[in-house]
Amino acid sequence: MPEYYENGRLCSGKYLNLSFPYSNKGYFQVSKGENQECLFEGLIAIFEHNRRCARRKSGSIIPRPLSPRCSKRAKRTLTDDFIRFSEHYRFEPFSANVEAGHEKGNVGKQGGYHRRNWLVPVPRFERLSDFNQDY
Repeated sequence: MPEYYENGRLCSGKYLNLSFPYSNKGYFQVSKGENQECLFEGLIAIFEHNRRCARRKSGSIIPRPLSPRCSKRAKRTLTDDFIRFSEHYRFEPFSANVEAGHEKGNVGKQGGYHRRNWLVPVPRFERLSDFNQDY
């Protein structure tokens, strides 16, 4: 859970880490919560920054099942909103297997890199959206 100073006030939040294994690029977005709105906002910001959306065939993996995009009935069942979101941006949702660590190595490495290089020391900024634009 990253901490940051927004407008002089200490806050804590969550971050979305998206990895592109074939290009070895990774992006992250800090948000104030871990819900569907924050997930969609982070993905949209990353897609707009890249001027395109990742497709599964080009090596993208949507990270492990997260509560905002999966229904509570089953860990592998996507919500209708996430399915519509993926259809709008034309990408194939793909979740890494829970017990297959080799599938999550790249995103884990990117997450560690982002924490060490952008979240230490605790960042200070006026607005969270300004901070996210840079990453």
